[in-house]
Amino acid sequence: MKSIDEENFNQSYALFKQVHTQINKVSNSKYKYRQLTFYEEYYANKYFQLDAKMKNKFFELCRITKDNLARFNLIDSCDEILKNKRIEELDNIISHIKSGGEKTFTPLK
Repeated sequence: MKSIDEENFNQSYALFKQVHTQINKVSNSKYKYRQLTFYEEYYANKYFQLDAKMKNKFFELCRITKDNLARFNLIDSCDEILKNKRIEELDNIISHIKSGGEKTFTPLK
């Protein structure tokens, strides 16, 4: 992904935010949930290079995305399982940030 490959942290965050906006325009479906793995990838690879303001914004985007996902009930059980996995992943990121992010981040498998 371009935002992870970008070395300039301002550009990297701007690209992440563009992807976030595009993902959140998609209706809730397995296609959207598959794209949300990007949050863990970005967090693990770029979060610690961001300045404090961008870190706070990233945290808020994760929290808002998680809350939005949690509001929707899906009929298809496969989509529901995938949605719940993404909520767990976002929760993992949020918890790691709240704990100070000093330990090594371990993405969920």
